[in-house]
Amino acid sequence: MMCDPQMIDAILMVLDDAFPKDVSLAEVKETLPQYAGVSPTDWLWAAHALVGDRYIEREGVIYVEQLEYPADVFAFHLTPSGRQRARECKQHAVYRGIAPPAARSEPDRRIVFISCGQCTGEEKALGESVCELVRNLTPFEPYFAEYQSNLEGVSQNILGALNRCVGFIGIMHPRGVVTRPSGPIARASVWIEQEVAIAAFMQEVLGRQLNVRMFIHADIYREGIRDKLILNPVAFRCSEQVLEDLKTQLPAWAGRQEPDDDRWFIQHRERALSGLRRSRRSSFMEISFAPMGRRGVKGASELPKAAEHARIPGDDIRWPLIEVYTAAQFAPKLMVDGVYTEDAAVVYRYWALSTRGCFYTARSLVEDQSGLSGLINLREQVFRIAEALIVCKRLYCFLGMSDSRVKVTLLYEGIKGRVMGEDRSRPFRGPIEQGEVEASCDIDVGQISVSSLPQLVMALTENLLTVLDYRQNLEWYSRLVEQFTSGKLA
Repeated sequence: MMCDPQMIDAILMVLDDAFPKDVSLAEVKETLPQYAGVSPTDWLWAAHALVGDRYIEREGVIYVEQLEYPADVFAFHLTPSGRQRARECKQHAVYRGIAPPAARSEPDRRIVFISCGQCTGEEKALGESVCELVRNLTPFEPYFAEYQSNLEGVSQNILGALNRCVGFIGIMHPRGVVTRPSGPIARASVWIEQEVAIAAFMQEVLGRQLNVRMFIHADIYREGIRDKLILNPVAFRCSEQVLEDLKTQLPAWAGRQEPDDDRWFIQHRERALSGLRRSRRSSFMEISFAPMGRRGVKGASELPKAAEHARIPGDDIRWPLIEVYTAAQFAPKLMVDGVYTEDAAVVYRYWALSTRGCFYTARSLVEDQSGLSGLINLREQVFRIAEALIVCKRLYCFLGMSDSRVKVTLLYEGIKGRVMGEDRSRPFRGPIEQGEVEASCDIDVGQISVSSLPQLVMALTENLLTVLDYRQNLEWYSRLVEQFTSGKLA
């Protein structure tokens, strides 16, 4: 059975609008009345096609639940590749007439047009790596077009994307040798030559301001309009040279956008939730620090050092809140507005730090890795909150923000049905009826000290204990905090 590709694209756009929320097939149908007459069997085939293309998955970061009849109970969630495909669909949806109403009314995202060959696996991999750099180091969306086989595809997709782009990255690979009277020369892709010419027309004739970076393989001969343009191309022989250059150039393309802390927190929460799903953890805690008032801006490259300083030293803390690895797989990843890293080797941990001093972390509950998945160890939570406050003080002192006032927020999610205990052997409250518990307070960084820590921990823990009708006095908190903090505020 062959699925209607436009129907597949429409489903992806609906899922992207709802992301990170899971969407049932019944909800998708309501949003796409144009497919109301499609049979349940065809909807089932559409779900299989989405799984097969890795746009949605049954498990991992993203999943599909109950991939069987009745079809309306499917729960869809997008994979990263599914989100990328959905964004590409939205770029062309108005022309093709398949966009759901919400997608049609959205303003177009500003895009960077990536003109790169796709004749070999290495060329495709380079183009995809450039896309990832654009996403991480700029506020723009990458557009890496597939070659089009008809005029409609060229005019609506490639030319439309060129018309909307704010940046252009051209990467020219050799495409063959041509013999001229003066001797043989190596030429580049005709497609890319044409796209370069269009971008030049937009700049020189239409007066459009574009960020441009050109890479030309060292063997390619300079000819045509490229011979007359001042492109300052970078000669390369391997993909790594292109990627390393872009890592230094792309951050400057960000422009003077107003910082948006809410957007930053939402972005990293989405990343963390995806990682938790991938690692099959449904119970977790989040902690965030949001400095209040005016603040200086730090360069992203300085932030890993700040995170390393904030980490509580020593080996007596299992799975610390912040860990700065040197291995490439887990090392902090640089973005235009900060850094982030995740590790799911044992306990899932994600943390991010912005250039404006915002901090976010999400981590699965340690109890789930200790054969105690139905328990919340109260002592462990007190230790974790105490650690977070110490990290807060160390972090902002290092960043030169020791006089800042910070909003500290604690959130537990996925805890419904668990029981509470002070240690492994004595569960005494529960089960918890709420799936989510949140607490927050405004704290002066300079006032975080050994003497104030029990009171601060108590303020952040109180909501969790209230849910269980279990309150403790300050002396109880002081005893636990003292066990944890000996020497750790030095």
